[in-house]
Parts: sequence; C-alpha cells; structure tokens
Amino acid sequence: MEERSSVTLQSGGQKIFGILHMPKGDAPVPVVLFCHGFGGNKSGKFRLSVRQAEALSSAGIASFRIDCRGSGDSEGHFADTTLSSQIEDLKTALTFLQNHPAIDKSRISMLGRSLGAALAIQVAATFNVKSMVLVCPLFDAKPWVEKKIEEFHFMGQALSKACLNEFATLDTITPLKALSTVPMLILQACKDEILSPYHFEQYKLLRNTNTQFVDLIEANHDCSNLLEQKRLLDTTTTFLKEMA
Repeated sequence: MEERSSVTLQSGGQKIFGILHMPKGDAPVPVVLFCHGFGGNKSGKFRLSVRQAEALSSAGIASFRIDCRGSGDSEGHFADTTLSSQIEDLKTALTFLQNHPAIDKSRISMLGRSLGAALAIQVAATFNVKSMVLVCPLFDAKPWVEKKIEEFHFMGQALSKACLNEFATLDTITPLKALSTVPMLILQACKDEILSPYHFEQYKLLRNTNTQFVDLIEANHDCSNLLEQKRLLDTTTTFLKEMA
C-alpha cells in the first residue's frame, strides 16, 4: 500500500530524521506532517503514529513523521530543546514537503499531539495548510504559571531557562485566530492525567466553526485503551480523507 523511506534534513546546524510514507498510486498526493509531543518521538506511544501513517497510506494520503532535535533519532540533546527549535524543525519539514515532486503542496495538513499540537498551530499560521488534527492538545502554560515554573522538570531532566521562558509565554490565541478558516479535528482524552480540561475548554471557546470536537471517553493522555486507539485512528483517517 505504500513505500516507506528515511529522510535526513538539516535544521539549526543539526540533523533531524524522519520517515516518509508514500501511498502507491498517481502523484502528486496530499500529505500530513506529524508533530510529536514534548519528549516524544516519530513513532509515538504504542506506535500510534506509525499505525496512523499506515492507515493514511491506505486512504491514499502520504505522511511524514519526524523527530525534532533532541528527540528520537535526531541529533541534539533534550536538555537544549526549546519551543523555538521545535518550531524551526517543523518549518524545515514543511519546506521539504512543499518542494517534494510527489506531494501536492496545496494539500498539506498537520497532526500534532500534546505540546506538539500547540506548536503545530504556531507553524500552520505561517504556512498554507489544508487542515489540522490536534490530539490531547495543550493550550498554554496558565495551569502551571502559579507554580514555580523554573523548577519544572520533564522526564527527570531539568529544562533550559530559554525553554521555560518560551513555555511560560506561549500564545496560542493569536495563531488560532489566523487559522479561523482552516478545518480542524480536536480530540480530547477524557481521562487525561497530564492536561486538565482547561486546555480543551479553551479550544472550544475559540473554535466556534470549521471544527469537529471528539471526546475519547476512556482514553488517558497516551491513549492506552485499545478501543479508544482504534477510534482515534479511524476518526483521524476519516477526517483527513474528507479534507484531502
């Protein structure tokens, strides 16, 4: 159903690695850029990103899964990761897709999860994207601002001051307004132990049109429930196929 190839790109003077899934058939084809969560990677928990890419290939849609610097197989150290570096990596990946001869550059979509969803919004506001899927999307740092954010650790590692400052001032409202006409699918894990309902509620307040909201009733942040995994994959594939 597809041809899968490894891709190496240069971003910020370092190598980032990705996997391009190309469905068999006539080109050019639509494509979806995957944006993993903070500290995540291009495969995703339970290989959900791989499985999603395979499902999209079956629907005639290409996909590009990348590791941002400091994550997965890409160069760099996680402790040096910033929101700016991840945004730069996503822009590098989008530019690659725009210039790929087998990709229809007018039909590029983005799929982001957790913090990756918020960063995908930042990037999409500066590119011409066809549609977006946000899975367990973080909205901003407000729930953490009352805590001492400088003491915030992730996966046992201290984060750089630059990263913490960017996180504390993350603005999702402005780029969301710029994407008001872009169709979105937003999925909430109702048993999310990482992100409170606050985040999903903010998206509901700001996205009154061109948006499908889906509650994954039994899902946690990583979507470990098998039935909800299937629902997530099927719902996302159906939406992106309709948008393509």
